[in-house]
Amino acid sequence: MPPGYEPESEWHLTWKECIRDENCEVIFGDNSEHRADIVGDSDTVIEIQRSIIDIRESRERVRFYKENTGKRVVWVVDIQEIWRKTFKLSGKKDDKGNLIIDWKPKRTWLWDLAQTTDTNLFLEFNQKNDKLLQAWVHNKILKAKFVSKKDFFSRYMKSVAKPEYQENVDSAVDVLTGIA
Repeated sequence: MPPGYEPESEWHLTWKECIRDENCEVIFGDNSEHRADIVGDSDTVIEIQRSIIDIRESRERVRFYKENTGKRVVWVVDIQEIWRKTFKLSGKKDDKGNLIIDWKPKRTWLWDLAQTTDTNLFLEFNQKNDKLLQAWVHNKILKAKFVSKKDFFSRYMKSVAKPEYQENVDSAVDVLTGIA
């Protein structure tokens, strides 16, 4: 198994439930050193991450996929446990209406992903909610905006979804929110 591999949680499996098998757990590398959770739409690899990983490991995944596949890494990270404890929406917005986030102590590997231009970072703060937070760092400030799971699915997952979810994106959102 590749470094960082661990048994998948129910949350992790839920994110892959709507996707065709051939687009899940896709092995890359001459020595099978990387396993993409999902090979998605628009030349993306989607990494579904629930547990903390070493910053070197997250950087290595991004580097590997960019150099060896040309694909952008889209991260979906479960922050449900830390959402109310250390992750705070300040209530302030920038001049474009983006949310300003106060995160103390910050998760260094996530901050690193948020400031990396080769990735898109989406945070799952509540599985039952129909939205994710897309986060990025600009001028050393962590910013975010809400993105609907429907829009996320349509952009990154729809073309690799099982036929029943391609035809009915709302059903896919029901799965992702734990309703189905």
